Formats: sequence, C-alpha cells, structure tokens
Amino acid sequence: MAKFLSNGTLVQVSTDNGVIYTELNCQLSGFTGPASTAAEVDVTSLCSTGKEFIGALPDNGSLTLTGFFDPGHAGVAILRTLSVSRDVVDWKIIWNDTGTTNWDFDGYVSEFTPSANQNEALGLSVSVRVSGAITET
Repeated sequence: MAKFLSNGTLVQVSTDNGVIYTELNCQLSGFTGPASTAAEVDVTSLCSTGKEFIGALPDNGSLTLTGFFDPGHAGVAILRTLSVSRDVVDWKIIWNDTGTTNWDFDGYVSEFTPSANQNEALGLSVSVRVSGAITET
C-alpha cells in the first residue's frame, strides 16, 4: 500500500465559479476533512426478523483549516470576506498522490477564528461547510 507525505497537498478556493483559484497553502499548517456521514433510514416492516436500514443522503460535513493569521495575505482576506458574506463558492483539494487526485466541492465559510497566544505565531482556524456532493477526479 502506497503512503504519501501531506506536503504538497493543495487547498484552493475560487470566488468566480472556478475560473481562478487562490491557493491557501502558505498560510496553512494543516487541515482535516471533509468527513462524509450518512443518516440511516429505518425500513423495518412487520415481516422483518431484525431491524433493517438503508443509508440516507450523505452529509459531507466540513473542511477545517488551521494555519497562520496574516490579515494582509490575499488568501486570508478572501477567507475573512467569505466568513462575512457566507457565499457558497468553489473549493478544491489536490491530494499529493501519484495520480494527483482532486476533490471538488461547493461550500461556505461557517467559522473564521483568529487566535493569539504568548510566544506563538498568530493562529487561524477556518471551517468550510460543504454544500452538496464532493466530486473526485
């Protein structure tokens, strides 16, 4: 089984319907998600001999970005603007694997939290709520 370093994985956002993407990586120290979950629908009938379920529509959760707060950085400024507007825009994760797998999805910034702690770099945490499906190419 192949293993890959996360270095080189890209997170990008586009505010113009995918024409131009802004890379966020130089301000990021990492990210988690998006995490897909599906609710269950009970389809147990009077003839069932045990509980029966089917999966409902997936909820693709959120992408959580962690990194460095620099108000003058173009990517940070875009994230801040999106946190106020709540516009649903295009996002892309380009995984650092041999085939350069891409995940494309729509989402809005649901949380933008800068932080400051003594003797540390200014921090930033951003949550992007995924809206709809994630397309893998």
